[in-house]
Amino acid sequence: TTWSVKDAGGNNVMKGGPYSQSSQTFAETACLEVGQYAFIIDDSYGDGICCQQGQGKWSIALADSCFELESGGSFNFKDELTFEVPENLGGSQCFRLDLLTDTFPGETTWEVASANTGAVYVQGGPYNASSKAYTETVALPVGDCYEFKIYDSWGDGICCREGNGGAEISLNGAVIGSAGAFGREWTSNKFGDACVAINFSQ
Repeated sequence: TTWSVKDAGGNNVMKGGPYSQSSQTFAETACLEVGQYAFIIDDSYGDGICCQQGQGKWSIALADSCFELESGGSFNFKDELTFEVPENLGGSQCFRLDLLTDTFPGETTWEVASANTGAVYVQGGPYNASSKAYTETVALPVGDCYEFKIYDSWGDGICCREGNGGAEISLNGAVIGSAGAFGREWTSNKFGDACVAINFSQ
């Protein structure tokens, strides 16, 4: 399996593969200029990446808006997608949670809520698989300030007494917080385009 992203002039601006590990997830991110591009994925054997020899999948998204342009996996020798990077990605910002559960995943829940109104935009858990990695990606509206909260119903967090779980949160690709060794609840710092931070020294 190999792939590339070409600009309107046919020049490679991104590329990857071949790969040596099976059943693994690979992610590549690049900053592209405004314009049209073509994503091309090739399979030299001619049976794609799904579903005869595993459950492979490809997807392409505008990362800062959490908007998935297209995905696939079932093709023969080649699959191709033409997409555009617009000047304005719209009125959303991309929140991502990377969560690794501990030995008791049924105790873990979380939410993202408005720091101003308390309205919950998204929530997750409890989980049923221990020591498993989960990724959640959500497009949050602009013009608000948010808080992420993670809960452990037993009160011992998700690290390090009963496994080595952890949670990491990102906004528009930048890590903004992480937690694991907490008690019953952990709350992030406020984040979002409507948050104002004041720093000073004396």
